Amino acid sequence: MPANASGVIYALGGAGGSVTLYIDKGHLVYLYNMMIIEQYIARSESPIPAGQHEIEVVPDIAGAGKGAVSTLCLANREEIR
Repeated sequence: MPANASGVIYALGGAGGSVTLYIDKGHLVYLYNMMIIEQYIARSESPIPAGQHEIEVVPDIAGAGKGAVSTLCLANREEIR
């Protein structure tokens, strides 16, 4: 990944609900769209350095119809929660 990169890494869903993981000017961003009613956005505090990286999304879902927390890790280190 070049320094200050921008682009979509992963996107799933549609207008009714979706999840998108992307890089915006070097920052890792996670967007959850809940049926167009609410959007939750998490963004890394600092840009990701240039180079090859492994990004892991770890969802923690409380159960059907209940809340969830997603943790994003970069090189086994938590970046976003």
